[in-house]
Amino acid sequence: MKMYLKFLSGIIIAFLVIQIVSVNVVGVNEAVYREKTYIEEYECISENDNLILYADTKTARIAVQDKSNGNIWYSNPVDAENDKIAAGANKMVILSQLLVEYSDNMGKSGISNSHVSCVTKKGIEMEKKLNGITIQYNFLREGFSIPIEYTLCNDFLSVKINTAQIVERGENRIISISLLPYFGAGGVEDKGYMLVPDGTGALINFNNDKEIYKAYKQPVYGFDSVIELLQKKIKNEIVRMPVFGLKKWDNAILGVVNHGEGIAVINSFVSKMISSYNNIYCEFMYRASDTKTLMEKDWQNKRSVKMFSNNPTSLNYLEVQYYFLDGENADYNGMARKYREHLIKEKGLTKKHTKTSLYLDLYGAVKKRKSILGLTFDVTIPLTAYKQAEEIVSKLKASGV
Repeated sequence: MKMYLKFLSGIIIAFLVIQIVSVNVVGVNEAVYREKTYIEEYECISENDNLILYADTKTARIAVQDKSNGNIWYSNPVDAENDKIAAGANKMVILSQLLVEYSDNMGKSGISNSHVSCVTKKGIEMEKKLNGITIQYNFLREGFSIPIEYTLCNDFLSVKINTAQIVERGENRIISISLLPYFGAGGVEDKGYMLVPDGTGALINFNNDKEIYKAYKQPVYGFDSVIELLQKKIKNEIVRMPVFGLKKWDNAILGVVNHGEGIAVINSFVSKMISSYNNIYCEFMYRASDTKTLMEKDWQNKRSVKMFSNNPTSLNYLEVQYYFLDGENADYNGMARKYREHLIKEKGLTKKHTKTSLYLDLYGAVKKRKSILGLTFDVTIPLTAYKQAEEIVSKLKASGV
């Protein structure tokens, strides 16, 4: 009887293991099949030794496949239509490649996305070119057209806004253009993080349950000191480098603002803020704008009016280069190495062979408030005595510093 029970237990355990493995295999196969089926709707635009560029001529979506491992990066999430968190305009933005803020001559502003204003209104024009494709986004109701040029390079995708060819009709004027807001976005089931260039760099983990806080939004090289800053509730480090990144599972994207970084703003959202996705992207301030507060005649009421420059940016184009990383390079260290490589190749960065100097600050004491016998005093707390400072300097000199 005991032998029979052991035999029966073994069969049950083996059956359960087979079922678990089968479920996992089926799940993986379904995901792979879905990805392959989805990319079959796209047209191959360009291919080189490292990457393949695809485009969906119906929706203006693009995709890039990394040939080193077969991973595909989509401009818009594959299952965006099934997002249960995003609603209204936010859901339409997930399906868009452009998000445009504009204003009329009375200071009334609005925001339009390319899916609703271009794709559904048959306002998309495409033209294949060498190593890529140019997509003209015609915002028919708003009265402006924006050409985007996708070019496949050796190890990156160049995405340019041809500002010299932007056309504005009527009274609306473009204020800002957000480029590929959901490129490579990670869902609630994905593991990864986003790299924001806050100071020396910071990471925002996917699905960190911090959706109640404000989204990350910082201009590259800091706020324009000419523009009046009405309020500042959060202290942020100045963005020193025009880069941003996203790691999803074993792959990563590094975005480098290669042209127009002086008018670029980095935006990042975690899941549950406005959608089910973790996304990061670049926004370009096409026109300088500011918000002014005007008082009514009775001096009791006031209203805010958005003012903008008559002339747009003088730059002929704005560009973001997207690098695709995998394996041991698919993390923030790999992103840093790739950006250094970019600076060497694209910007002519060279290593300086100079003797490094050491600047040493020693704190002798600090003031600290303490309570003594019920009374509060500012007490001096010693940190580094003169003898200790002398010892530190002597040891540094002895070690050759």
